[in-house]
Parts: sequence; C-alpha cells; structure tokens
Amino acid sequence: MNDKLQLFLFDWSGTISDDRRPVYEANKRMRVGYGLPAVTFDEWLEGVGGNAFDAFRSLGVDVTESALNENYLARLSEVVAEGIRPEAYLDASDAIAKLSALGHPIGVVSSHPQSHLSNEAERYGIHSRLDVISGNHRNKTPELVRLCAHYGVDPSNACYVGDMTFDIQAAKRAGMVSIAVTTGYHPRGLLEAERPDALFPSLTALANAVVSGKTRTAP
Repeated sequence: MNDKLQLFLFDWSGTISDDRRPVYEANKRMRVGYGLPAVTFDEWLEGVGGNAFDAFRSLGVDVTESALNENYLARLSEVVAEGIRPEAYLDASDAIAKLSALGHPIGVVSSHPQSHLSNEAERYGIHSRLDVISGNHRNKTPELVRLCAHYGVDPSNACYVGDMTFDIQAAKRAGMVSIAVTTGYHPRGLLEAERPDALFPSLTALANAVVSGKTRTAP
C-alpha cells in the first residue's frame, strides 16, 4: 500500500457516523408500510446492500426511486425525532484530527443526503476539519476521480475509506488506495473477500498507522 497518501476521503454512514440503528428503524417502518414481514436488526444487517431502492425493488415493492427516497427520509425523520439518532463513532473526532495534522485534504464522499451530512458533521464537531463534504452519490467513483483532480493528487496517492464492499469497489475503480474499516455495515470476512489495500479494526488504528508510516500492511 502506498505510504505517501496526500488525500484522505471517507465514506460517512458506518465509517464516521454510526447510523445503523436509526436506518434499521426507518427501514422497519417502511417494510410495514409496504406489507413486508418484519426482520430483526441482525437479519437486516446481514442483507444490507448498496441502496434502499434496489433492496425494496428486489422484494417486489413497485415504487419509483424518488417516492421511496421521500418515504425513507420521512421515516428517518420520525425515528430521529423520537431520539434514535446517528452518533459519531467515539474515536472519529480524534482520528480525523490526527490525520488533519498531517496537512493533507480530508473529505467525505457519501450516498447520504447532503443536508444530513453537513448537519451531522456540525453536531459531531468535525465539520471544520473537513475540506469537502459531498453527498447524494449513488455511484461514488466519478466524485472520487473529480476530487483527486481538484486537489491535484494522483489517485494512487489518495485513499478512500469505507465500511462496505461497495466502498472498496468504488476506490479501486477510481484508481485509489482502498481502505476498509470493520466497525460498520459489512463484517470483516466480507470486506476481506473484496481484497482492499488495507483493513483496519477502527479509525484510530488507521490514523495511527498512517501517522507512523506503517500503512503498507493491514493489521
């Protein structure tokens, strides 16, 4: 793995922000509304895919993507209003601060709604450390490529950090260093099968490895 990283880009959900519980609760309410059987949190987590639209269509729900997204945001707002809300991983702020001290750009590229990203980053106290927050990307690869060009960094000297196999795939398609963390939606075994350039048990472990110059080999 390249040990001269000059641009650090992160996924949001399951990587910096732990939103698994509120997203599950929103999806559970949607399933009820669409007449689908209920599933437990663990059952839902095992079947999490790239996006909700494809998941519900595969279950036979005949709905447009815009209508489903509107339904999801409404259910998620209900859940958050009831106190079940996303929270930053406990080490996220310190890890981002440690990487920020290196003087290289740090940003977020996510499928998460742009407004949610900005609001959560503010609430988590890390907004000022992020050079770019870019949301609403169902296909993240073009935005990863664009940001590398924007910052004048060769993709081979930039990394994308995520918690799902789709994040690893997006990084590889962009020619970037792919880094996975095992604290989010996809389990370690599934991530390992995708062969990321590096795999870490936490953001702390990633930041420590980068700072110490030991990012060539995943722990």
